[in-house]
Amino acid sequence: MKPLASLAAIGALCALLLAGTHRLTADDIRANRDAHAWRVAFDLVGAEFPTAGLHWDGDRLHLPDGVRLLRSSINGYAGEIEFIAAFRPGRNGANSLAGVRVTGHRETPGLGDFIDTARSPWIHRFSGRQPEEVDAVTGATITSEAVKRGVSALLRSMAEPVRSGNSGDSGGSGSEAMPPPEPQQPLTQALPTASVPEAAARAKSAAAAPETALRTVWAAPGTASQAARAREKVETEWSRPGTNRTASEERP
Repeated sequence: MKPLASLAAIGALCALLLAGTHRLTADDIRANRDAHAWRVAFDLVGAEFPTAGLHWDGDRLHLPDGVRLLRSSINGYAGEIEFIAAFRPGRNGANSLAGVRVTGHRETPGLGDFIDTARSPWIHRFSGRQPEEVDAVTGATITSEAVKRGVSALLRSMAEPVRSGNSGDSGGSGSEAMPPPEPQQPLTQALPTASVPEAAARAKSAAAAPETALRTVWAAPGTASQAARAREKVETEWSRPGTNRTASEERP
């Protein structure tokens, strides 16, 4: 029991130390990630810009010069690949891809880490091109194709117009308004009308229906003979000697 208690105490102490270390360094880790993200944004734009007053709106950041930064992630070969893409306003309101930078990944070192700018210039090929125009890397097609799919998804999200919730919008992409329901006919008009004598005749015929049906059954062939045989059988049973009878019993 003593060795088990010692192991449990050591495990609890290690867990407390790890939790305390994580809590103490959480702010520093978050600050380092933000600083790295801003360095990547400076690299995409091509120059540093003041970050005071700039905040991410979800996964989007709008810069004063019209540049939009979008961050996203996609599954690669060994885990998620986090990246940021920059879009510049082009002609006719279209957005052109200015560049892509990877901010975090777990790809295999020496094989899938070519997506880092420090390892390979491959990621620079997205600048001013469509993702399908960028060639995949031989031997690491899963990683490269994952980055291309992620950038293509961002391009599609930028190309989709923002749908308004106004029901008065007559655009073709909006949902069509449902036609108003047809007015229902009043119940007093839907039912056929009848005069008082006709209604009384119908009620009398409905009340006489069971009696008519019973007469029809008794009028069927063989019904009377069956009833007579049943009565004779009952009378025979009652006429047997030794049959006990009570005062309250009546002969059928």
